[in-house]
Amino acid sequence: MCHLLTIGISGGSGNPTDIFRAQGLHVEPAVNPHVRSAMPNGAVLLDVTDGGCSCSICVPSIADRAVDEEAARARYARKGWSAAKIARAIESKQAAHGRRKPSSRAQQFCLSVEALARSGSHIALISHFYDGRFAEEVVSVGARAQMSLQDFIVAVGAFPKDTLVTIR
Repeated sequence: MCHLLTIGISGGSGNPTDIFRAQGLHVEPAVNPHVRSAMPNGAVLLDVTDGGCSCSICVPSIADRAVDEEAARARYARKGWSAAKIARAIESKQAAHGRRKPSSRAQQFCLSVEALARSGSHIALISHFYDGRFAEEVVSVGARAQMSLQDFIVAVGAFPKDTLVTIR
């Protein structure tokens, strides 16, 4: 169905809603109770969207791309392709991916997170791919990770799904 990106913001100056809206993104109070309970206590919790979901904002993480590569290798092998032909196809896909421009919405999200962090805010993020309704689906957030603001920007906002990621 769709991705939904939820951000928790603590401290800092400035209005988070205004910061995201200045970048053309929409924010609403976070709706999923499971995601809300995984976020830091006392944080302002917002769902960040572009037209009702976060699909245009969410960038696949490196781990997600590795899974895609494995799936492509398996798909090509089922077609009877040789190992050399599979390697060339994967290399070609990776080269094409490297030439793609990052999503402008992902860049706008990064700019918003950077502005919040530079204003002194503590930031926590969760992204989940929903099969059902945003407010009703059971979301299991099992892992926790930290990223520096610089690493987040370099990754154009990519981070692991279903993981509470804090930006430091």
